[in-house]
Amino acid sequence: NFFLLFIRIVRKLSREETLLILSDNIDRKLHNAAEAGDEALVSQLIGQGATVDWRGQANSTALQRAAQGGHTPVVTRLLDAGW
Repeated sequence: NFFLLFIRIVRKLSREETLLILSDNIDRKLHNAAEAGDEALVSQLIGQGATVDWRGQANSTALQRAAQGGHTPVVTRLLDAGW
């Protein structure tokens, strides 16, 4: 039935969009934590799968934000995570 197929496609797309939104949110949180120098939160977000080299607004990375703020432990943690 076409209607059931359509519903399945919509549900699948909704799940994928939700995953993208969640990923974007966790990556933004990583940027904010790096900028604030919150090493514990940075480690937690990396453990939850945040994208370490994701580029946010102004095309910056969490590593750049941490370095600009002089947050050496956070810079080290991001580098250790594979940046």
